[in-house]
Amino acid sequence: MPTYNGENRRDVLIRQIREAIAEDNRKEVIERLLKGRQQRVRNGHFPGGNAPYGYRLRKKRLIPHLTEAAVVREIIRLSRCGTVTNEIVSMLNAQGAKRRNGTPWTARQVRAILSRRELYERGRIHYGHVNGESERLILIRMCDA
Repeated sequence: MPTYNGENRRDVLIRQIREAIAEDNRKEVIERLLKGRQQRVRNGHFPGGNAPYGYRLRKKRLIPHLTEAAVVREIIRLSRCGTVTNEIVSMLNAQGAKRRNGTPWTARQVRAILSRRELYERGRIHYGHVNGESERLILIRMCDA
């Protein structure tokens, strides 16, 4: 509004109406994106964002990454044997295993892997309160245990 005058009631009213319309459009876009992501999860696909450790994104789909999947299997195997998080970190770093970004493992990242066991063991994806499953996302079969 190049001729906007804050003292003019009509200019202020028009600006407020435009702001309300823009806010409604913004909320509509957010709602459509949310519904689209929820539907992707229901169909057993990844909702978006960074791929979890153990996978890579290819054409908006998660595919297992062999090197990372082996590290995930080792972390979960050690956890099942009763090894505590800090010991797992020490073992991984002693073996020379690196995270995706090339840095050493920390307890936080190991806990993040362990918190995604449903994904790694059963192929279950969560997005908010919406759940989905995909057999091809399973990295750890029960026979691997």
